[in-house]
Amino acid sequence: MANIGGYAGILQLSKSGPGFGPLSLSGLVSWLAWRSAYLTRLGSIRKRMLVVFNWTLTLIFGRDMSRW
Repeated sequence: MANIGGYAGILQLSKSGPGFGPLSLSGLVSWLAWRSAYLTRLGSIRKRMLVVFNWTLTLIFGRDMSRW
C-alpha cells in the first residue's frame, strides 16, 4: 500500500504542445511543485507570506494535534 504525504507527492502533467509527452514526477520535486502552484492561487502577497510562515512552523514544530 502506498502512502502519500510526509513531503512526498505525485505530479502528472498532460501534453503541453506538439512533440511533448506527459510529464510525471514524484517525491520532493512534485511536492515542491504542488506547494508552488498552491501559492500562485492565493490572492495577495500577505496571504502568501502567512501560508509560507505557517508551513515553516509546521516543518519545525510539527502539526498541532491538541484540538483532536
